[in-house]
Amino acid sequence: MLLRLLRSISASRVRVAMSNVSMALDTPLTEGACPCCHQPRQAASRSAVWAPHGVDGKEQVLELSTLLDVENVVLAPSQGHQRPRRAAGRKRRSTMITMRKLIVQQWVTVDNIAAEEDGGLSFVSGEPFSETTNPAFKESVMRFIDSVDTMILGANTYAQAKDYWPYADEQGEYGEKLNNLTKFVGSSKLDDAPWGDFSAATVTRDPAATIRELKGQSGKDIWLWGSLKLMHSLMDAGVIDEVRMLVCPASRGKGTRIFEDWRDLKLVEATGFENGVAILRYEIKK
Repeated sequence: MLLRLLRSISASRVRVAMSNVSMALDTPLTEGACPCCHQPRQAASRSAVWAPHGVDGKEQVLELSTLLDVENVVLAPSQGHQRPRRAAGRKRRSTMITMRKLIVQQWVTVDNIAAEEDGGLSFVSGEPFSETTNPAFKESVMRFIDSVDTMILGANTYAQAKDYWPYADEQGEYGEKLNNLTKFVGSSKLDDAPWGDFSAATVTRDPAATIRELKGQSGKDIWLWGSLKLMHSLMDAGVIDEVRMLVCPASRGKGTRIFEDWRDLKLVEATGFENGVAILRYEIKK
């Protein structure tokens, strides 16, 4: 961790070579030679840090009692005292932790219908994947499924999917990846949620709380699959971060719409494919 700049020393003048500071922190300051230039170094107490060539190319001793007030230290050797430099283009490691996102993916018509009046999805195009599937479309869908490691479903979507997807060999690699995702089912009635020969889904009575907990854990993004009723509930709870719509070249006029109320969105991506499907990604403004 970088020490904060000594309040008593100008930030623009303090230059400390990282390797020397690290060595000095672990080594008592006694008489000896500078490992960098082989010049005699000052003797000092163990409670001090030896900073060779730290200011104007001169050796100096910084008391540890004052280093607690350091705000910033420029880690660079002075002129005439060369040290290996970081390779061009290399970036410093970031310690920033990115929180996982909850992403909804829905097949929709051009008139915003995500399910027909009878709950059907006859407008869906692009599935199952086959040798004739548009390569660019397949790449986009595969890239998405590789970006997630957890899926959450509503009870109705689970009931429709559990007897097909675990056995859908025709879905190839996509189906294999989908079946191996960690799954949660939001339900107030189910006690368990088997998924063929794959790991069973975990039933949650409070999907919003479960998602908040998952977001605080390490991992890839979380995928809300279908489940319009659950989607609207989670939208109201404020835990959905992005909506990914696979817009099919069809309209239905009536049915369940993906958005039923006022939402402000920010466009993230708009990509069209030869099969007529367009992928629209929107960030939910909160």
